[in-house]
Amino acid sequence: MKKLLTTAARCGFALILLLLASTPARSATRIAAWGEWAFGQTNVPVGLTNAVSVAAGLRHAAAVRADGTVVVWGWGLAGQTNVPASATNVIAVAAGISYCAALRTDGTVVAWGSALQSAVPNGLTGVVMIAGGSSHVLALRRDGSIAAWGMSLPGSFLPPQGIGGFTAIAQGTTHGLAIKGDGTVVGWGGNSYGQTAVPPEATNVVAVAAGTGHSLALKSDGSVVAWGLGSSGQTNVPSNATEVVSISASGNLSLAVRRDGSVIAWGANNSGQTSLPVGVTNAAMAAAGGTFGVALMDMEAPVAAAGPAQELTAGLGDSFFFRTTMPHLPGSAYQWFRGPLAVPDATNRTFAIGSLSMDDSGDYGLVQSFAGQSASNRIGGLAVSRVSVRGNGPAVTYSLAARLTNVVDLAAGANHSLALLDDGRVVGWGPGISGELGVPPGLGNVARIYAGETSSFAITRDGSVVA
Repeated sequence: MKKLLTTAARCGFALILLLLASTPARSATRIAAWGEWAFGQTNVPVGLTNAVSVAAGLRHAAAVRADGTVVVWGWGLAGQTNVPASATNVIAVAAGISYCAALRTDGTVVAWGSALQSAVPNGLTGVVMIAGGSSHVLALRRDGSIAAWGMSLPGSFLPPQGIGGFTAIAQGTTHGLAIKGDGTVVGWGGNSYGQTAVPPEATNVVAVAAGTGHSLALKSDGSVVAWGLGSSGQTNVPSNATEVVSISASGNLSLAVRRDGSVIAWGANNSGQTSLPVGVTNAAMAAAGGTFGVALMDMEAPVAAAGPAQELTAGLGDSFFFRTTMPHLPGSAYQWFRGPLAVPDATNRTFAIGSLSMDDSGDYGLVQSFAGQSASNRIGGLAVSRVSVRGNGPAVTYSLAARLTNVVDLAAGANHSLALLDDGRVVGWGPGISGELGVPPGLGNVARIYAGETSSFAITRDGSVVA
């Protein structure tokens, strides 16, 4: 089986593990689009079934494929649908009125379309997240600072001076939002509707979104807070907007994806943008455009065979869920097991644990029954550690070091992580494309660890430095 770990500066700091049956390639996806259609923005290209991320502009939409290339469709008068050859190794895309911007794996940004928005500042590197406003772009650097370019409206470009250490960003028509390290939100720019007047209940925030005159914040408990312009109901958060894992806003439209993969839309409906079509299920993310929406969903293709079970590690206090990709048949019944015992009330395709405790460690399996027959599969072993690994940004995949315990220190670079164990050993995980995970053989008695962008360092207890 394959393991996909996503989090949210898109999805919050809840740890989500989707266990997918073994297939030769990445799990297939499909894209649904609804709302205004006159410029082709809801005409998803035929055969686009391998996307990992989506974005929506005023009248165009974009998707990132699993191979790091980008597809754009819809209105392209300013060239925003003409993807440049340099848009490779892309992990996220953003869109505005007439442009697209793409974040590459090396932390650089490529943009195209309108001249002002496509003029990425020279030397911009170390970017971990991008956000597209109507007429300008925000980029969050690894050091928590923000860069901006495009058409400047008074006060709308950057947050107040002297504030930094941001972990996530969003950009609306004339205002911006950013999350600080303590989970509070800073707003700046246009405030005609109170869209930058962050309410006191917006605490423990893990994601933000911004529309024309309204703002959304996703809290760590899966609830959503909204403020600003509400004339079309875009700040009236529905009562069923619980267990939310991602949010999006544009114009007078608000979207949320729940943990079960359902999508909720509220706000203006003049073009059918809150009238979701039948079949929008198993969503991984959704993006709000000018007067339309786009959702990225699992295809739920039949699985021929299950691969070997995984042995997984998750952090104490994290949220966690298993989800099956066995095809659903009408009338199917489900029951999840921990060891030999059925888990009470765990009778859906998804089995969630809100806050992991050490007692949640164990073997998990699922029995699916249909028409008097049943199929069972051992999903894997879960070890709850006192360490959790957090991700930041869309479409980022992490692999946790198996059964990591007795950790006394942590360090993180651009794409790798280090853990110092209480016996003085060092464990590393991540891509390791620059050799940063090559822990020297026999390295022990380590007192401190440090991680650079693509490098690793250790100070041993005798004061020597190893790199």
